[in-house]
Amino acid sequence: MNSKLTTAILLGIVMACTVEGLVFEFGKWEYCYGEPATDRVNVENALVRVVQSPNHLLGFQFHVNMTTNEPIANAVANLRTWHEQTGDRVKYGDSDACCGFFTNTEDQCTEETNTHCPITGFKSGMIERLFHEEHHGNFEAQLQLFDVSKDREEIMCIAVPFTVSESFLTQFQQERKEKFEEQPILLL
Repeated sequence: MNSKLTTAILLGIVMACTVEGLVFEFGKWEYCYGEPATDRVNVENALVRVVQSPNHLLGFQFHVNMTTNEPIANAVANLRTWHEQTGDRVKYGDSDACCGFFTNTEDQCTEETNTHCPITGFKSGMIERLFHEEHHGNFEAQLQLFDVSKDREEIMCIAVPFTVSESFLTQFQQERKEKFEEQPILLL
């Protein structure tokens, strides 16, 4: 077995486990204001996963499972991050929560009907974004859900703290560099 395949297998095993300093899934969440923004939704759980994009960039996924207590007529999700060491705040902007955010409605969205509101019942949602800059350290990802049918009413705000360790980031960047060095450059 070649050494790169062995490394990939071992890294896959390590990524599936929680090892001090090398954690890839963070499930400790809290309400932004210490309590729910409204009683219109109940958050079941939320987590952040640090992931690699197909083009070998570092990103993250914010997952949430929630139950609505009343229909949400038209909704948008807003994601932002904060990096503790630099103080950098990144606002990723609004995403349509009615089509494309909640995984159990995405298959129902078509070009003719680009929305699937009202949102009712149990829903699972996920937003995936790249980091604007790759830093190690402590982060917080915040996800807000707004009902925009009349005004912009905030109906959910949750935050998940997570860490990108220096050793993981260094290893990740080194492996990316090696991968690109292996690929031949084609001149056209």
